[in-house]
Amino acid sequence: MQQSTVQEVVGLVHLTGSLGEDAWHEWMSEFGSEVLPLIAKRLRTARQTHRQKDELDIAYEKLIADLRWL
Repeated sequence: MQQSTVQEVVGLVHLTGSLGEDAWHEWMSEFGSEVLPLIAKRLRTARQTHRQKDELDIAYEKLIADLRWL
């Protein structure tokens, strides 16, 4: 996948509530280790991009889980 596409997917993390959780993790596993630097960057900037606490919580939860499994 192109780098911009991977960045766009990581940018959608806040939209992955409970209904999209399995699809999200499956999608991220397809990228493999190439996504790790993008996840780390997104974790560092999550507070700046997510104004609502529930979006921030979802982002942290999903991204940290992906770091664990990737």
